[in-house]
Amino acid sequence: MKSQSNRDPPDFPMKINNRLAALLGVVEGSEARPTERTYAVFERLWGLLESQLDRLEVLVAHDLATLNALLSRAGLEPVGSGGDGGDGDAR
Repeated sequence: MKSQSNRDPPDFPMKINNRLAALLGVVEGSEARPTERTYAVFERLWGLLESQLDRLEVLVAHDLATLNALLSRAGLEPVGSGGDGGDGDAR
């Protein structure tokens, strides 16, 4: 989503992948070894990413089948979980 006004960034905080990309830019833009602060920021972002991935795994494992059943009853295409050929049965 592209920011539409000066008000958007606080309403839509920077995503974890954007924050990791920004951190990579800082690391690549320096000829010195990354600082301890840089490592601390990376560890924090990595923890946030792992937390989000864990939440996604739970959603896919528990809620995707229910969603697809509702979609099927409505005559709509099922949602795939990614990497599984699109049939929604990743596990």
